[in-house]
Amino acid sequence: MPIDRQLFYRDDLAARAFVESRSGVILHEVGHYVAANVESLIGGHLIIEHRDHANSSGAFAMNEISQARLTTSISRCAFVTAAGAVTEQHFCNYASNRRLGPDMDAYRSLPTINRYMTAAEVGARWKHDYRTLIEKIAGCIDLNFNRCLAYCVSTHFLLGDYHVIPTCRMMTPRRRGIAERIDEIVWTYPRKERIAALERYLAERQRFRPHDKNQSIYF
Repeated sequence: MPIDRQLFYRDDLAARAFVESRSGVILHEVGHYVAANVESLIGGHLIIEHRDHANSSGAFAMNEISQARLTTSISRCAFVTAAGAVTEQHFCNYASNRRLGPDMDAYRSLPTINRYMTAAEVGARWKHDYRTLIEKIAGCIDLNFNRCLAYCVSTHFLLGDYHVIPTCRMMTPRRRGIAERIDEIVWTYPRKERIAALERYLAERQRFRPHDKNQSIYF
């Protein structure tokens, strides 16, 4: 079912409740994933906490090959970093402040960005620079949101307290070639790869410091 933008734009309370729930986490991380894949394959896992509550957590966790590919382009990194928040704004006219700190830290750490920008300045810049780009891929984001939500309901990719969804099961805004499809399946689908991705994510959460976010493979 498509996300009900009309409802969220006219009902602030409904929008806030949606964004602050696990559904909002899924939407945010799917926004990062789809934005990352506009130009070329960026694979990994969407990691979503199983419990649905106001502090649900998650991440788009790239594999190392994809991380290296993404970081060759500052402009691409900037878009991916901003995409979670701009996706929330596009669909819900609201973005979760508790979720944006690490993304803003990563954005301000980029070489071409003023590291002293305030949160309000970053948010305004993101809307100005990326709103149109998110609008162009909104259909793909919507499809992937529903796909991820279905996986979370089915528990098909549940490992412990987290759903670890391989990106080879997602739709991309650009067509994958055969070689890309095979690479992504090998990188992401085997159970051992999903377990390893979850272990890295949990270890990263334990040692995380905001100023180290630009060194992370997580959005």
